[in-house]
Amino acid sequence: MAAIDGSEKSMAQRIRRKGSFDVGIGGGGQDGYFIPTHTSEETAISLTNALPVTFTPRATTVSTIQLTQSSFNVNENAGSINVDVTRTGDTSSVATVKFATSDAAGAALCTVVGTTASSRCDYLTSSGKLVFAAGETAKTIAIPKLVK
Repeated sequence: MAAIDGSEKSMAQRIRRKGSFDVGIGGGGQDGYFIPTHTSEETAISLTNALPVTFTPRATTVSTIQLTQSSFNVNENAGSINVDVTRTGDTSSVATVKFATSDAAGAALCTVVGTTASSRCDYLTSSGKLVFAAGETAKTIAIPKLVK
């Protein structure tokens, strides 16, 4: 049987006084909650006339992660293409985003100048995950460029 310490006793007393019990639920992993009027490891508890328990989600944090530019012009002699990524909104917690390059050039010949970049001719296919620490608002993705 789980021991009921002072904080759990006062929780039970608050439940009896208030008539219901509100519990906040986070957006991450599962949280366990012991509600002494509704749970027991030793005996079965009838919930027929039990007080209601309300589980209320905590406010979600919203971050927006985006590229700083929609297109890039790169010098042919550059060793990589640096893509800047910014994070705005609530930056009080960790945020992650996966990324991958995508080739829209199709089968264009590598000798054609002024076309869309191709992973066959211009850059190495890249993918990964950016992890923004709490308070962090900028990252750079370096995409290796093929030297011609």
